[in-house]
Amino acid sequence: MQIPWIEISTISVYLLFLVIVGVIFSRQNKNSEEYFKAGSKGTWWLIGTNMFMALISSYTFTGNAVGIYESGWSPMAIYGTNVFSLLICGFGLAALYRQLRVVTIAEVLRMRFGPRTEQTMAYVFVLQTLIFAGVALYGLSVFTQRLVPEVSPVWVILAVGLIVTIYCTIGGNWGILANSFVQGLILVSMTILLAVLCFMKTGGVSEFFGLIKANPELSQQYQLISPVNDTAGFWNVKYGVSWFLFTALTQFFSMTGVMQSVRYFAAKDGREASRASFFAAGLMAVGAFIWFIPPMASRLFYSVEVAAARPDMVKAMEFSYVIAAENLLPAGLMGLMVVAMFSASVSSLDVALNRNAAMIVRDIIPVFRRWLLWAEWSDQRQILAGKAATFFLGMAITLLALFYSSMRELSIFDFLLNVMGFLVLPIMVPMLLCLFIKKTASWAVLASMFAGFAPSVLDKVFGWGLSYQGKGFIVFFTSVAAFMLSTLFYKRSPKEYKIRCEEFYARMHRPVDFEKEVGESNDTNQLKVIGILAIATSLLLMLLLLIPNPLSGRICILSICLFILFVGLFMVGVAKFRTRKA
Repeated sequence: MQIPWIEISTISVYLLFLVIVGVIFSRQNKNSEEYFKAGSKGTWWLIGTNMFMALISSYTFTGNAVGIYESGWSPMAIYGTNVFSLLICGFGLAALYRQLRVVTIAEVLRMRFGPRTEQTMAYVFVLQTLIFAGVALYGLSVFTQRLVPEVSPVWVILAVGLIVTIYCTIGGNWGILANSFVQGLILVSMTILLAVLCFMKTGGVSEFFGLIKANPELSQQYQLISPVNDTAGFWNVKYGVSWFLFTALTQFFSMTGVMQSVRYFAAKDGREASRASFFAAGLMAVGAFIWFIPPMASRLFYSVEVAAARPDMVKAMEFSYVIAAENLLPAGLMGLMVVAMFSASVSSLDVALNRNAAMIVRDIIPVFRRWLLWAEWSDQRQILAGKAATFFLGMAITLLALFYSSMRELSIFDFLLNVMGFLVLPIMVPMLLCLFIKKTASWAVLASMFAGFAPSVLDKVFGWGLSYQGKGFIVFFTSVAAFMLSTLFYKRSPKEYKIRCEEFYARMHRPVDFEKEVGESNDTNQLKVIGILAIATSLLLMLLLLIPNPLSGRICILSICLFILFVGLFMVGVAKFRTRKA
């Protein structure tokens, strides 16, 4: 067995770099708010990049690649809705979320509905986030299994899970934000390069899509919306109108509701949060196009290799993105492609760890502390508890990923879509409605959530055999109906609850005065330090030029390095200009 030293060395240096960044930014964590939400000092470009990276994972290049490989543009229901939702947040919701002035999502629900809803949903949020983070880590093992077959997927899951846990525990939210930005540079540059190489293989963009159009089978299957046929009606056809509408609906509620408000808590103020959302929307719009190209290229040129990847075709299609990469990238860049996939997964994992640790420390533990009559914890003790929670959550995510790796029959793409539709949607519906419908009972969120779970449970018990989208719409309307029903009981609500509602909406609409509420900014320091990290990253990547390669391969590597170097130098230059101006 020949050990791929280039790939392993590249990955090892990358993982060590993550830990070093965590150590560097650990000095910023002077209190619990610094540790959990960067002290609300994050700039728009830093928060926006973190949001973008948190929205993708290796699942994007494995699970979603299945949908792209077999149906072309149909999964655009997911990415297009992501862009639209981020724009909606940018035009209003992002500022409102930042103006709530909280640390966790559960705190939002306590302010709006009271401690009962806060406690219930805190446990639900932690469980839900663990499920998705486990999928992200599993997806990474699928990707690396093809690129570095000599390394067991189990070892990939264990190693990455441990490293992410270590740097998140040390660096807190500051370390996560910094790492997300640098990792974003690697991911964007690598995926753009691969898309360009796919087009070059056919001679250009028009030629690439011309090949698809010229293939009768592909031109039919790669329609945005699949037509109804004799075997599947309106409510059953996969990638049809009903599938497209329900998937977009689920994604919209997932992206805009209170569950996602935590993305904006670290921003300096409402204006900065809005700009971050617009920036993330722009990045997602670019990604939504370039990430579709490699799986399509595999369908055009490497379908035999994809089919041979695994006996189960659904599982084999999870390799479609990576097969395009290994056929088109020059020597030395396969290790960097693995790093790009690590970047996608790590950014999902670290955000999940930090958010969940915050909820455990600030929402769940205080209840037990009051029961045990313990004194309120200091900031330093909260940070210590946050580090302990981060560690144990990291281990839990790692175990979940190992469990997913044992699921041989189920496509991770279909699995996650079902989780989104039947577990996440009933939670997300009330999370968005509660922002606009003020006069509800205090139990509105819980009633809406459990009502939304009911159709899936009944379908399972009685075996109705409802389709993904058919059952999904029932879930949606049941959840909405239960929430709206609670408005009939608002007049009977206690006076204290009505006052709490008024205070919640007044707080949400009151702009943040950064200087009075937060204090001195460190915008220039963020530019300088993260710019230096980008420069260091580009210099490390230039070592790949030492690997024997044809001129075209060296140009590919150099283009990646120069892109990251330019961004780093620009950031440092802007920081120096601001320092002189001050």
